[in-house]
Amino acid sequence: MKIVHGGTLNLPIYIADAFAKDALTGNPAAVCVLQSDTALSDVEMQRIAAEMNQTVTAFVCCPDTSTIGEQQLPFNEFGLRWFTPTLEINLCGHATLATAAVIFEIYGEAFHEVKFKTKSGVHSASLKKGFIELDFPLNPGHSLNMAAQADLQPLLDVCSAICGPDTIVDVRYSPGTRYLMVHLNDRVDLVNLVVDPSQFLAAQPITIKLNGVILTVRGSPQGTSAGAGYDFISRFFGPFLGIPEDHVCGSAHTVLAPYWTGVLDKDVKKARMVSKRGGDLLLDIRQNGRIGISGTFYIVDAFASKTFTGNPAAVCVLEQGMELSDEMMQRIAAEVNQTTTAFVRRCDRSIATIKEDSFIAPNGNEFDLRWFTPTMENPFCGHATLATSAVIFDIYSSVEQTQLQPLVDVCSAICGTDAIVAVRFSPGTRYMMVHLSDGVDLEKLIVDPSRFLAVQPQSIKLNGVILTVRGNLPEMATGSGYDFISRFFGPWLGIPEDHVCGSAHTVLAPYWTSVLGKDVKKARMVSTRGGDLLLDIRENGRIGIGGTCQIVLRGQFTL
Repeated sequence: MKIVHGGTLNLPIYIADAFAKDALTGNPAAVCVLQSDTALSDVEMQRIAAEMNQTVTAFVCCPDTSTIGEQQLPFNEFGLRWFTPTLEINLCGHATLATAAVIFEIYGEAFHEVKFKTKSGVHSASLKKGFIELDFPLNPGHSLNMAAQADLQPLLDVCSAICGPDTIVDVRYSPGTRYLMVHLNDRVDLVNLVVDPSQFLAAQPITIKLNGVILTVRGSPQGTSAGAGYDFISRFFGPFLGIPEDHVCGSAHTVLAPYWTGVLDKDVKKARMVSKRGGDLLLDIRQNGRIGISGTFYIVDAFASKTFTGNPAAVCVLEQGMELSDEMMQRIAAEVNQTTTAFVRRCDRSIATIKEDSFIAPNGNEFDLRWFTPTMENPFCGHATLATSAVIFDIYSSVEQTQLQPLVDVCSAICGTDAIVAVRFSPGTRYMMVHLSDGVDLEKLIVDPSRFLAVQPQSIKLNGVILTVRGNLPEMATGSGYDFISRFFGPWLGIPEDHVCGSAHTVLAPYWTSVLGKDVKKARMVSTRGGDLLLDIRENGRIGIGGTCQIVLRGQFTL
């Protein structure tokens, strides 16, 4: 799916789970792919990131547009920026891995290494067998001097209150990332530790700008299996960046890896972040002051929203026969991380009606609907219901367009190339209305209704085609004195052309009222016989249609 930008520009956007063993685990990131003709301002990128509401949204510029000033980047070098829901950041590991996964999927076997030019330098990503390896700079932490200790002491007191007295073993601050790393003793059960990130925010330092707090313990500690098989485990909290807790933070390991290498006196190779979703990372500290960080990935979906105001909701459309457990729906809602995710499915009785009558509306218009927040099912949600309605209307509008296209092509062949201004389908009447350009002489137009019958749609039951043009044209006497004129063809009903069709004006009148910006009052159908109609659109959703009538035959049937 795609984001619609400014009503005209399509921006593909993906969600990929980084450092994930399975889908809906690890750390999700949104990845927005920008093409050569795409230019987004910082404000627009920030609004998209807020709309997506993932911990980080990455914006990657494909090679055609990957330029810095006048410099054109090589084919496999991309521009990359990262935004949290509230601000831009200079480095993000999991969103870089997610971006690389998307690029490798888009470009297939074109290359196995990409370079990302970012505000924090050039970082590479390599596609290995079953995982992606990132190449990041190390950002070792330093012991606190007296001034830093005093500035950070309220935050350290919060850590002690959360983790327990005398649990802090060591503290490091990394100026490269602005992360504070807190080493806790082996007794701390980091997996089950209850942390309120707002407490960190309330105690943020005055002079030191802080981006995040890392809590870490040794792996394989006696008495817990949480760290078994890992050199160390950790959790990351970034409320200062708008990220309460990051599921798996790659950049945190540019701080953690050199620290634990020193503490354990060995090259650390494997780590895990033990958030609720969690994820594994393979580490390779290099001699050039950089680190390889590897992880698996899953591309979950690509989806979109149309504008970045109002209240966003995610809508998951379930196909017939697709069954999702409550647990799976809850996991998807947590993955998408909107205020509400709606799950909608067409009712079985609606499906049966569609198969029986071979049309989409109006009898197939009943759907089952459920709403989930990221943490629980909601018994009712207004904005997600409105969003679901919009999606359903959009889906079935697209179906109508596809099904009716052959019929529209016939209209073009009859009326002339580029003669069609607009097309509307009325479910209530099952009429397709075709607005033609002013140059079409509708009265003299030669129409063979059997051509319409030959291309009738498969899943939409059609009753008629209305051809219409604007009235009151100086060069066309036929339309003089009329708001619009029209003709009606109903070969599906056994009516090749109806001389004057009143019901067609229940479709025509509201359309032309909108187009002309006034209440339409008078219309004419310009068949061979023709006829005038007086119109009165009323506030109760009904229309008055007036006309004269002459009785030309009086007689009787004898049965």
